[in-house]
Amino acid sequence: MRNLWIVLLAALVMLVTAGVIAQEDPATPETPESAPEVATAPEPEEEPEPTASPEPVADAETAVVSSLLFETTMDFELIKKTSLEGKVGEIEIKGIEFGSKSSKSGIFGTKDADLKASITAHVECSTTAAKKQKIDFTIQFLDGEGNIIDRAVGNGSLKDETKIIEVDHTTLKYVVPQIKKVKISAESKVK
Repeated sequence: MRNLWIVLLAALVMLVTAGVIAQEDPATPETPESAPEVATAPEPEEEPEPTASPEPVADAETAVVSSLLFETTMDFELIKKTSLEGKVGEIEIKGIEFGSKSSKSGIFGTKDADLKASITAHVECSTTAAKKQKIDFTIQFLDGEGNIIDRAVGNGSLKDETKIIEVDHTTLKYVVPQIKKVKISAESKVK
């Protein structure tokens, strides 16, 4: 959604700069001297065109920044590798697998296996970049209506390799069957 707003704002700026969308101008010139300025207005409009070319460069920078972000929503399935195709900067995301296990130690005189479960997301990532790339994940666990139940965060780094990055999260055991979808967000940074 953020990327859409950035693109729309950039397009609006380009249209205003190109003169397609008129800016607020007085309806009639007050003096005859200002009339030639209106006649010369197309020439200054030609001058902003070279300044308009840096704006697409700024848009290209925005596109690079936006390519450092990845977001998708998918069905939640335990113990099934799911194909996930995405690119975050120079890191390619190839797949994800969710696993769940009960905790082993006890709390308040009960076994944690009765209360807590650990969800681990195994995200397969690869890069051919010579510099070390860092990737941050935010995984939101959603119910059937799209409401957030819980959230997990994790990160990893890789350099010219394929690696499985694990994002671990401990939650209440009764929550796991209620999870129907996950919203996965990833952000890449060069170290």
